[in-house]
Amino acid sequence: MTEQTANQENTDWEGDLQLLASKVRRRPVIARELRLFYLVRFLAKRWRIVRDLQLVSEEAPVTAWIIRRKSDLVLPQKDPEPESEVPTAESRREDVFVRQATEALQGLWAMAQDTYARPVTEHPASRYRPVKGADPEKLAAAWPKLRVKSAAVPQRVVKAESNPLDERISRVLHRLHDYGRPLTFDMTVEHKNPADIGNTFLAVVHLWHQEAVELNQEKPYDAIWIVLKAPLMGDDG
Repeated sequence: MTEQTANQENTDWEGDLQLLASKVRRRPVIARELRLFYLVRFLAKRWRIVRDLQLVSEEAPVTAWIIRRKSDLVLPQKDPEPESEVPTAESRREDVFVRQATEALQGLWAMAQDTYARPVTEHPASRYRPVKGADPEKLAAAWPKLRVKSAAVPQRVVKAESNPLDERISRVLHRLHDYGRPLTFDMTVEHKNPADIGNTFLAVVHLWHQEAVELNQEKPYDAIWIVLKAPLMGDDG
């Protein structure tokens, strides 16, 4: 039996490394029965006799992969024991720095993702359109002819007083005379609105200043009593 025949019988791959790799990939147990001596010698011979090395450039890593698969099946595999690392002060500081740096980068990334809509102008400015035939010399020559229109003076109308003070004083006096007894200030007010109350109070103050009436009030915010001092002029009574 020749060497090549023995190699083919022991490996059953017929000198095709790609075919052998596909068989090992489908059935990894095949790698256990391979004879690495024949496999490596076959590869070395191929590199010596092949003229175009690019054709066999992929056979070397394929052969290395097959050898690694055989070693994984034949040699005992031990799981590496996990190393118990005790955190030190320096490692803790590094963890804090990494966490802070990560948070800062995430914040910058979030800010970079923000978009701001450009406000749309509802009333765009009108585009300047030059006047045809206008130039600085014509404007300078026309300057003395310009006249600024004077603003019209607004007409001021003074409205006549609808309720003169003299008439209100007269009405207060006639009401006191008609009743023939002292009246409270509320009884002299006609319409009970703020304007009427203020005008009536002003009329009563004028009558008190003229000594035509007397005003009596027992305590603050109490009723004000108005007493007529003398009868009206021309009164028969």
